[in-house]
Amino acid sequence: MDIRQIAIGAGCLMAASLATAAPTYVADYGTDGPGTGLQDMLNQRTQDGTLDQDVKTDQYQPDEVWTIDAAAAANARMLFEVAGNAHLNTLGIYDLNNTANTLTLFDGSATNGYASTLDVNIFGDFVVTKRDAASLVVGQETGSFSSYNFGFFLNTPDGVFYSQSALNGDYDMDGLNDDHMIAIQGTGVDSIDPFGNGIFYGAFGLQNFILAWEDLRFDANGIDYDYNDMVVLVESFFPVPEPGTLALLGLGLAGLGAARRRQKA
Repeated sequence: MDIRQIAIGAGCLMAASLATAAPTYVADYGTDGPGTGLQDMLNQRTQDGTLDQDVKTDQYQPDEVWTIDAAAAANARMLFEVAGNAHLNTLGIYDLNNTANTLTLFDGSATNGYASTLDVNIFGDFVVTKRDAASLVVGQETGSFSSYNFGFFLNTPDGVFYSQSALNGDYDMDGLNDDHMIAIQGTGVDSIDPFGNGIFYGAFGLQNFILAWEDLRFDANGIDYDYNDMVVLVESFFPVPEPGTLALLGLGLAGLGAARRRQKA
């Protein structure tokens, strides 16, 4: 077996490890009517009217634990909310070791296109600071987490839902899934218009993700699976690979190293 074969094998193992769960079910438009579905509304925010990704099949996984790029300030921008609870829902990040330790990104007063910037001091004691990018108010809100990693949460009148789906405690119509957030990674094909005013926010590239939320409990009446209740565009926020993915990557790199040593011998 040569190096190319080992590399292909390692790549296949990594790809298989990423496909650990079936995509979360997303309805075409839920109870809000035609044209208000997640796919339709995201299509409307692209330069050509068609998002490169299919929200039903192109969901990024794993999407439960996140971190921030140490080299850049992470930016979060609300795209839209199509929810009766829009004025009550709040979105933020939480400490993985204490879900009560949170930093709010958007509260109920936030509107479409609202921007905020998060800065994380990864060289200190995990201090995270939010500032309003529109007014450039530094240190608007500050917290201290227990690590570089965190999860996202959506606080709603129906409960608090987490990117770590096992914390949610409710299940979908198949009794299998309790995932209230899906993530879509950019491919560099599209530009996104966050304000809905025809001004596009650069390329929707690999450093960008769209996070889309369902704000009703899956075991509640009226659940519509539309995932358009809180939709945000984030930049320099990155999902943290599952331990299994990292282990397989390590095995693949070790195999490549061993193959190179054998070739040199």
